[in-house]
Amino acid sequence: MPRLMDTYDPNWERRLDMMLALGYEHLNAHRGSLSPEYIQKSKWFRDEVNRAHFARYRTVPDYEDAMRQLAQSSAREGGCLLPWPDLGDDATREDVDATYNAYEKSVDRVRAFKSLPACVEWDEPVFRSKLPDGVTRTMDNVVVGCGDMSGTFPIVIEQHPEHWHVCLILKPGLGMFTFAVLREIQSRIEPPPKRRWWQRRLRPQPPISFYCYWSQVLWRTHEQIRTIEMVWDGERYRGHCFKQTRPVPRILFEAALDTDPALKWLAGAMVNEPSP
Repeated sequence: MPRLMDTYDPNWERRLDMMLALGYEHLNAHRGSLSPEYIQKSKWFRDEVNRAHFARYRTVPDYEDAMRQLAQSSAREGGCLLPWPDLGDDATREDVDATYNAYEKSVDRVRAFKSLPACVEWDEPVFRSKLPDGVTRTMDNVVVGCGDMSGTFPIVIEQHPEHWHVCLILKPGLGMFTFAVLREIQSRIEPPPKRRWWQRRLRPQPPISFYCYWSQVLWRTHEQIRTIEMVWDGERYRGHCFKQTRPVPRILFEAALDTDPALKWLAGAMVNEPSP
């Protein structure tokens, strides 16, 4: 037997008409007012109108069907239609509301994904989809700490004959880890510090281009990569501050997707028709 809605009101239509009429009366009586009392009362009327509107649904399946149609109608208009999950017979109104909110967020992420600019191959043969001859590419994870926090971050390393290219992939809001990761990468590449100074100088190190990809895949419509050029001075790597912003090549975009299975699912989850 379908679960009943505790908010159901057989007189929902009369209740809705009354709340709308009172709300319009309140609006006309205080037009232009921005007093706290007016704002608070307006919010109360808005909430009461919503409650009266949703009081029409007698069972949870009725409510779920309405919310599914509402969510998928908006998603279809934006070309980001996603399947609606099966909530089962025991679903509650809270389950439906949580699913609706999660669905809206997923649609926003897919919409942002679709509006991202196309990936662009750079002029120089770096991070190309087809690996150039004599170049090796590895993907690894770096575990670093920053204050009381720590994190694991993917990096893409390309070793060219006379130059290294290292790209760190960061999620939004984690920029404080950038230089901690940079120090960790330097420690992996530089000669051991226990060597005598003349031994370190006799072993020249390749210059490094360090890239930081602030990956906002499926969250924003803005993707960017910034670079630091690191040069070996005989003792250690020294570099300049982040400078130019560059477009995102396909290989790094896909590496960012690989950091989160949910992102990969969303990238391929768009369908043409709603699920039954």
